[in-house]
Amino acid sequence: MVIAPASQSVPRRDYEELRLQLAEANGRVAALTAEVGRLADLVAQGNDRILELFAIAQRKKRGLEKATEEKAPEPPEALDEKVKKAFNKRPAAPKLPAKKKVSKKKARPTGRKPVPDHLEAEEHTKEPKACGCCGSGRLRRVDEDIETKLHVVKEHMRKRVVRRITVCCDDCGERTTARSLPAPFARSKATCEWLAWLVHQKFVMLTPLDRLRRDLASRGIHVAMSYLVTQVERAADLLGAVDGEHWKKLLAGRWMATDATGLKVLIPKLPGTHNGHLEVYRRDDLVVFQYEAHKGAEELAKKLAPFSGVLVADAEHRHNAVFAGGRFATPNRCSQFLPRKEALSSPASTSPRHQPKNVVCKVTNSELGDKRRCHRSRRNSSSGWTRWSQR
Repeated sequence: MVIAPASQSVPRRDYEELRLQLAEANGRVAALTAEVGRLADLVAQGNDRILELFAIAQRKKRGLEKATEEKAPEPPEALDEKVKKAFNKRPAAPKLPAKKKVSKKKARPTGRKPVPDHLEAEEHTKEPKACGCCGSGRLRRVDEDIETKLHVVKEHMRKRVVRRITVCCDDCGERTTARSLPAPFARSKATCEWLAWLVHQKFVMLTPLDRLRRDLASRGIHVAMSYLVTQVERAADLLGAVDGEHWKKLLAGRWMATDATGLKVLIPKLPGTHNGHLEVYRRDDLVVFQYEAHKGAEELAKKLAPFSGVLVADAEHRHNAVFAGGRFATPNRCSQFLPRKEALSSPASTSPRHQPKNVVCKVTNSELGDKRRCHRSRRNSSSGWTRWSQR
């Protein structure tokens, strides 16, 4: 509220009215201040009461928990004499077997393993030329610190130069030139060792030829991609004799497993890809891969004509010609190999005991003309092979 200064001319009546209004406003402010103080006291009293009630509730809760824990268990019901005797004569529990003493496993070695001793060492000796503190050159040896680390030296590509000396005979006048070192084939650009390195990198380490080409270029050896492809073809031709010897051993063995898969082949001057066929024949660690242009039974029958052992193969139509001669164990009207309609109508398939399962199935081998039986073993779900063994 604004009061006009005394210098201004204010009527006496207005001045008195203003004083009365100011006194009334001051009275109301004092009353409100007192009410706020009273309410604050009530809030403080309420908070104190809440804390007291909370403490009482916690004490009651703890008292109930103690009363529950200290409550005595109810006495058991009284039993008859017969029940007591039967309970006392009950069979005793078996004795626990003696615990076997388990020997503690040897702790696995931790920490850094030493560098193998069989590695050829590349030794270096480092000696300070001056004092690391003052720079003086007057030094004497007082100790030696030896550290051993694994190290690698990038393999070296060398060129082999053979000087073949030609001599002339004084008796007959004929000239003779010394024989050169062995080479993989006539007029080869690389040695046998280099060709073996290429085959190892390509087929054992699975390194693509373009990466091998870039690696050779980083060493300053620039070769064309066609040269590397040609060298792989030459290596395959050289290994043909070894592959043929492996094939002879497979044909002369007692058993052999075979499987095949499709292979997309690019043929020059033909559009698209050709569906070739890659076959594998194995026995133990002896494996032979062969490529066929088509999936036919005639070529397969010709390949396996000299073989007279046990053949493990898929049950597919291309093997019918192989088993047609009666040289291998074949199923004789087994319901698992009948057509679907005939197998469902077979009496053996009506009973749950004789329904086809992955179990041993006995069939009479009438083609062999003797009393031997062939048993079908479990079918391998991963490879889909069905194995036949003669007993």
